[in-house]
Amino acid sequence: QPTRPLEFLLVPQQLTSNVVSPPIAIGRPFPGQPGPEIDIDDRTSVVEGPYKFYNNTKLTSFNATWDVAGHRPSYSGGFERFTESGDRDTDIANVIPGWSNQQLVRIKGLQRTHELRVESTGTRFWNYMVGAYNSYGDASAGFEQPFPYFYPGPFSPPMQAILKGSTADGSFSESTAVFTDHRFAINEADQLQFGLRMQKSRSYSQQYSEIFGNKIQALPDDRARMEDTAWTGSASYRHNFNKNVMAYASVGTGYRPGGTTGFVTTPGLSADLINYRAEKSTSFE
Repeated sequence: QPTRPLEFLLVPQQLTSNVVSPPIAIGRPFPGQPGPEIDIDDRTSVVEGPYKFYNNTKLTSFNATWDVAGHRPSYSGGFERFTESGDRDTDIANVIPGWSNQQLVRIKGLQRTHELRVESTGTRFWNYMVGAYNSYGDASAGFEQPFPYFYPGPFSPPMQAILKGSTADGSFSESTAVFTDHRFAINEADQLQFGLRMQKSRSYSQQYSEIFGNKIQALPDDRARMEDTAWTGSASYRHNFNKNVMAYASVGTGYRPGGTTGFVTTPGLSADLINYRAEKSTSFE
Protein backbone atom coordinates (compact mmCIF):
# COMPACT_ATOMS: atom_id res chain seq x y z
CA GLN A 1 0.00 0.00 0.00
CA PRO A 2 2.32 2.80 -1.23
CA THR A 3 -0.33 5.42 -0.43
CA ARG A 4 -3.62 5.24 1.46
CA PRO A 5 -5.80 5.29 -1.69
CA LEU A 6 -3.62 2.83 -3.65
CA GLU A 7 -3.33 -0.85 -2.77
CA PHE A 8 -1.82 -3.93 -4.45
CA LEU A 9 -2.20 -7.58 -3.53
CA LEU A 10 -0.03 -10.28 -5.12
CA VAL A 11 -0.57 -13.92 -4.11
CA PRO A 12 1.50 -16.78 -5.58
CA GLN A 13 0.38 -20.30 -4.66
CA GLN A 14 1.57 -23.79 -5.45
CA LEU A 15 -0.16 -27.08 -4.74
CA THR A 16 1.34 -30.53 -5.11
CA SER A 17 -0.92 -33.45 -4.31
CA ASN A 18 -0.04 -37.14 -4.51
CA VAL A 19 -2.99 -39.23 -3.35
CA VAL A 20 -3.52 -42.99 -3.12
CA SER A 21 -7.20 -43.60 -2.47
CA PRO A 22 -8.57 -47.10 -3.18
CA PRO A 23 -12.41 -47.04 -3.26
CA ILE A 24 -14.36 -48.81 -0.54
CA ALA A 25 -16.39 -51.84 -1.67
CA ILE A 26 -19.70 -52.99 -0.17
CA GLY A 27 -21.58 -56.26 -0.71
CA ARG A 28 -21.23 -58.10 -4.02
CA PRO A 29 -21.63 -56.63 -7.52
CA PHE A 30 -24.14 -59.44 -8.29
CA PRO A 31 -25.19 -62.82 -6.84
CA GLY A 32 -22.80 -65.65 -7.49
CA GLN A 33 -19.59 -63.69 -7.41
CA PRO A 34 -17.01 -65.71 -5.46
CA GLY A 35 -15.69 -64.48 -2.13
CA PRO A 36 -17.25 -63.21 1.12
CA GLU A 37 -19.79 -60.41 1.18
CA ILE A 38 -18.36 -57.12 2.45
CA ASP A 39 -20.24 -55.10 5.06
CA ILE A 40 -20.26 -51.30 5.11
CA ASP A 41 -18.53 -51.34 8.50
CA ASP A 42 -15.58 -53.32 7.09
CA ARG A 43 -14.34 -50.19 5.29
CA THR A 44 -12.18 -52.19 2.94
CA SER A 45 -11.16 -52.14 -0.70
CA VAL A 46 -10.79 -55.06 -3.07
CA VAL A 47 -9.37 -53.21 -6.06
CA GLU A 48 -6.22 -54.95 -7.34
CA GLY A 49 -4.58 -52.32 -9.53
CA PRO A 50 -3.20 -48.91 -8.54
CA TYR A 51 -5.63 -46.16 -7.58
CA LYS A 52 -3.58 -42.97 -7.39
CA PHE A 53 -3.89 -39.35 -8.48
CA TYR A 54 -1.31 -36.59 -8.92
CA ASN A 55 -1.84 -32.85 -9.24
CA ASN A 56 0.57 -29.94 -9.52
CA THR A 57 -0.97 -26.48 -9.78
CA LYS A 58 0.71 -23.08 -9.80
CA LEU A 59 -1.56 -20.08 -9.41
CA THR A 60 -0.68 -16.39 -9.24
CA SER A 61 -3.32 -13.72 -8.63
CA PHE A 62 -2.94 -9.95 -8.65
CA ASN A 63 -5.37 -7.27 -7.47
CA ALA A 64 -5.05 -3.50 -7.56
CA THR A 65 -7.45 -0.80 -6.31
CA TRP A 66 -7.23 2.98 -6.37
CA ASP A 67 -9.59 5.42 -4.65
CA VAL A 68 -9.55 8.66 -6.62
CA ALA A 69 -12.02 11.50 -7.25
CA GLY A 70 -15.03 9.66 -5.80
CA HIS A 71 -14.34 6.51 -7.83
CA ARG A 72 -12.54 3.20 -7.38
CA PRO A 73 -10.85 1.70 -10.43
CA SER A 74 -9.80 -1.90 -9.78
CA TYR A 75 -8.12 -4.75 -11.58
CA SER A 76 -8.17 -8.46 -10.75
CA GLY A 77 -6.26 -11.06 -12.70
CA GLY A 78 -4.90 -14.55 -12.37
CA PHE A 79 -2.70 -17.07 -14.14
CA GLU A 80 -2.87 -20.79 -13.47
CA ARG A 81 -0.82 -23.67 -14.88
CA PHE A 82 -1.67 -27.25 -13.92
CA THR A 83 -0.66 -30.85 -14.55
CA GLU A 84 -2.83 -33.78 -13.48
CA SER A 85 -2.70 -37.53 -13.84
CA GLY A 86 -4.85 -40.40 -12.67
CA ASP A 87 -4.02 -44.09 -12.68
CA ARG A 88 -6.95 -46.18 -11.51
CA ASP A 89 -8.36 -49.67 -11.81
CA THR A 90 -11.97 -49.26 -12.93
CA ASP A 91 -12.78 -52.86 -11.87
CA ILE A 92 -13.31 -51.43 -8.39
CA ALA A 93 -15.42 -54.37 -7.17
CA ASN A 94 -12.84 -56.93 -8.42
CA VAL A 95 -15.49 -58.69 -10.48
CA ILE A 96 -12.69 -60.46 -12.37
CA PRO A 97 -9.96 -61.55 -9.93
CA GLY A 98 -6.43 -61.34 -11.29
CA TRP A 99 -7.34 -58.69 -13.89
CA SER A 100 -7.31 -54.91 -13.56
CA ASN A 101 -9.08 -52.56 -15.96
CA GLN A 102 -6.45 -49.86 -15.59
CA GLN A 103 -7.24 -46.35 -16.88
CA LEU A 104 -4.42 -43.81 -17.18
CA VAL A 105 -5.34 -40.14 -17.76
CA ARG A 106 -2.97 -37.19 -18.18
CA ILE A 107 -4.03 -33.53 -18.41
CA LYS A 108 -2.10 -30.29 -18.57
CA GLY A 109 -3.18 -26.75 -19.31
CA LEU A 110 -3.35 -23.13 -18.34
CA GLN A 111 -6.00 -20.56 -17.45
CA ARG A 112 -5.72 -16.78 -17.32
CA THR A 113 -8.33 -14.20 -16.33
CA HIS A 114 -8.56 -10.41 -16.35
CA GLU A 115 -11.26 -8.17 -14.92
CA LEU A 116 -11.27 -4.38 -14.91
CA ARG A 117 -13.99 -2.30 -13.29
CA VAL A 118 -14.70 1.26 -12.19
CA GLU A 119 -17.25 2.01 -9.49
CA SER A 120 -18.45 5.13 -7.73
CA THR A 121 -17.88 5.50 -3.99
CA GLY A 122 -19.55 7.42 -1.23
CA THR A 123 -23.19 8.14 -0.43
CA ARG A 124 -25.10 9.65 -3.32
CA PHE A 125 -28.37 9.36 -5.19
CA TRP A 126 -26.78 7.35 -8.01
CA ASN A 127 -23.99 4.83 -7.56
CA TYR A 128 -22.76 2.86 -10.53
CA MET A 129 -20.21 0.35 -11.75
CA VAL A 130 -18.96 -0.63 -15.22
CA GLY A 131 -16.52 -3.41 -16.03
CA ALA A 132 -15.08 -5.88 -18.50
CA TYR A 133 -13.91 -9.48 -18.13
CA ASN A 134 -11.90 -11.98 -20.15
CA SER A 135 -11.00 -15.58 -19.46
CA TYR A 136 -8.91 -17.87 -21.67
CA GLY A 137 -7.89 -21.45 -21.11
CA ASP A 138 -6.35 -24.26 -23.07
CA ALA A 139 -5.57 -27.81 -22.14
CA SER A 140 -4.36 -31.03 -23.67
CA ALA A 141 -5.37 -34.43 -22.41
CA GLY A 142 -4.93 -38.08 -23.20
CA PHE A 143 -6.01 -41.41 -21.79
CA GLU A 144 -5.28 -45.08 -22.26
CA GLN A 145 -7.26 -48.07 -21.02
CA PRO A 146 -8.12 -51.67 -21.91
CA PHE A 147 -11.03 -52.26 -24.30
CA PRO A 148 -12.52 -55.71 -23.52
CA TYR A 149 -14.19 -57.21 -26.58
CA PHE A 150 -14.64 -60.91 -25.70
CA TYR A 151 -15.28 -62.66 -22.36
CA PRO A 152 -14.46 -66.40 -22.49
CA GLY A 153 -16.41 -67.11 -19.30
CA PRO A 154 -17.78 -65.67 -16.05
CA PHE A 155 -15.14 -64.05 -13.84
CA SER A 156 -12.46 -64.77 -16.45
CA PRO A 157 -10.08 -62.14 -17.88
CA PRO A 158 -11.37 -60.93 -21.25
CA MET A 159 -9.62 -60.61 -24.57
CA GLN A 160 -8.83 -56.96 -24.97
CA ALA A 161 -7.32 -54.25 -27.12
CA ILE A 162 -5.99 -50.88 -25.98
CA LEU A 163 -8.26 -47.85 -26.33
CA LYS A 164 -6.49 -44.49 -26.55
CA GLY A 165 -7.92 -40.99 -26.52
CA SER A 166 -6.54 -37.51 -27.07
CA THR A 167 -7.60 -33.91 -27.58
CA ALA A 168 -6.90 -32.03 -30.78
CA ASP A 169 -4.12 -29.47 -30.97
CA GLY A 170 -5.45 -25.96 -30.49
CA SER A 171 -8.27 -26.85 -28.12
CA PHE A 172 -9.31 -23.81 -26.07
CA SER A 173 -12.16 -21.95 -24.40
CA GLU A 174 -12.58 -18.18 -24.09
CA SER A 175 -15.18 -15.98 -22.43
CA THR A 176 -15.49 -12.20 -22.74
CA ALA A 177 -18.03 -9.95 -21.03
CA VAL A 178 -18.92 -6.32 -20.38
CA PHE A 179 -21.26 -5.44 -17.51
CA THR A 180 -22.72 -2.59 -15.53
CA ASP A 181 -24.67 -2.10 -12.30
CA HIS A 182 -26.63 0.94 -11.08
CA ARG A 183 -28.13 1.74 -7.66
CA PHE A 184 -30.51 4.60 -6.99
CA ALA A 185 -31.22 5.82 -3.45
CA ILE A 186 -34.66 7.26 -4.16
CA ASN A 187 -35.02 8.35 -0.55
CA GLU A 188 -33.90 7.14 2.86
CA ALA A 189 -36.29 4.17 2.71
CA ASP A 190 -36.28 3.12 -0.95
CA GLN A 191 -33.56 1.81 -3.26
CA LEU A 192 -33.76 0.69 -6.88
CA GLN A 193 -30.99 -1.39 -8.47
CA PHE A 194 -30.48 -2.96 -11.87
CA GLY A 195 -27.63 -4.59 -13.76
CA LEU A 196 -26.88 -5.75 -17.29
CA ARG A 197 -24.26 -8.12 -18.70
CA MET A 198 -23.33 -9.11 -22.25
CA GLN A 199 -21.12 -12.15 -22.63
CA LYS A 200 -19.56 -13.97 -25.54
CA SER A 201 -18.01 -17.41 -25.35
CA ARG A 202 -16.22 -19.50 -27.93
CA SER A 203 -14.41 -22.80 -27.76
CA TYR A 204 -12.82 -25.57 -29.78
CA SER A 205 -12.86 -29.05 -28.29
CA GLN A 206 -12.18 -31.90 -30.68
CA GLN A 207 -11.43 -35.38 -29.34
CA TYR A 208 -10.05 -38.53 -30.92
CA SER A 209 -10.21 -42.17 -29.91
CA GLU A 210 -8.01 -44.91 -31.33
CA ILE A 211 -8.90 -48.60 -31.27
CA PHE A 212 -7.75 -51.57 -33.42
CA GLY A 213 -5.49 -49.18 -35.33
CA ASN A 214 -8.36 -46.89 -36.32
CA LYS A 215 -8.41 -43.23 -35.22
CA ILE A 216 -11.96 -41.92 -34.81
CA GLN A 217 -12.94 -38.26 -34.61
CA ALA A 218 -15.53 -37.71 -31.88
CA LEU A 219 -17.28 -34.67 -33.38
CA PRO A 220 -17.90 -33.13 -36.80
CA ASP A 221 -15.77 -30.01 -37.18
CA ASP A 222 -18.80 -27.72 -36.96
CA ARG A 223 -19.81 -29.31 -33.63
CA ALA A 224 -16.30 -29.09 -32.16
CA ARG A 225 -16.35 -25.30 -32.50
CA MET A 226 -18.96 -23.49 -30.43
CA GLU A 227 -19.89 -19.82 -30.07
CA ASP A 228 -22.51 -18.23 -27.82
CA THR A 229 -23.63 -14.67 -27.15
CA ALA A 230 -26.08 -13.81 -24.40
CA TRP A 231 -27.54 -10.87 -22.50
CA THR A 232 -28.45 -11.27 -18.84
CA GLY A 233 -29.69 -8.81 -16.26
CA SER A 234 -31.22 -8.24 -12.87
CA ALA A 235 -33.46 -5.70 -11.16
CA SER A 236 -34.53 -5.23 -7.55
CA TYR A 237 -36.49 -2.82 -5.40
CA ARG A 238 -36.08 -2.45 -1.65
CA HIS A 239 -38.15 -0.58 0.94
CA ASN A 240 -37.23 -0.13 4.61
CA PHE A 241 -40.32 0.30 6.75
CA ASN A 242 -38.08 0.94 9.76
CA LYS A 243 -34.67 -0.18 11.02
CA ASN A 244 -36.01 -3.67 11.78
CA VAL A 245 -38.36 -4.40 8.85
CA MET A 246 -37.46 -4.43 5.15
CA ALA A 247 -39.23 -5.76 2.05
CA TYR A 248 -37.80 -6.33 -1.41
CA ALA A 249 -38.56 -7.86 -4.78
CA SER A 250 -36.02 -9.01 -7.37
CA VAL A 251 -35.86 -10.66 -10.78
CA GLY A 252 -32.79 -11.94 -12.61
CA THR A 253 -31.79 -13.93 -15.66
CA GLY A 254 -28.88 -16.33 -15.95
CA TYR A 255 -27.00 -18.01 -18.77
CA ARG A 256 -24.43 -20.78 -18.97
CA PRO A 257 -22.93 -21.51 -22.41
CA GLY A 258 -22.97 -24.93 -23.99
CA GLY A 259 -19.89 -27.10 -24.27
CA THR A 260 -18.41 -30.50 -24.87
CA THR A 261 -18.16 -33.49 -22.55
CA GLY A 262 -14.68 -34.96 -22.23
CA PHE A 263 -13.42 -37.57 -22.15
CA VAL A 264 -15.83 -39.81 -24.00
CA THR A 265 -14.50 -43.37 -23.86
CA THR A 266 -17.12 -44.87 -26.18
CA PRO A 267 -15.95 -44.73 -29.81
CA GLY A 268 -18.52 -43.63 -32.37
CA LEU A 269 -20.93 -42.01 -29.90
CA SER A 270 -23.47 -39.57 -31.40
CA ALA A 271 -22.44 -35.90 -31.30
CA ASP A 272 -25.81 -35.14 -29.66
CA LEU A 273 -24.61 -37.06 -26.59
CA ILE A 274 -21.22 -35.28 -26.47
CA ASN A 275 -22.22 -31.65 -26.95
CA TYR A 276 -24.46 -30.13 -24.30
CA ARG A 277 -26.69 -27.13 -24.86
CA ALA A 278 -26.64 -23.73 -23.20
CA GLU A 279 -28.66 -23.24 -20.01
CA LYS A 280 -30.97 -20.26 -19.45
CA SER A 281 -32.78 -19.37 -16.26
CA THR A 282 -35.06 -16.69 -14.80
CA SER A 283 -35.46 -16.27 -11.06
CA PHE A 284 -37.92 -14.27 -8.99
CA GLU A 285 -37.71 -13.52 -5.29
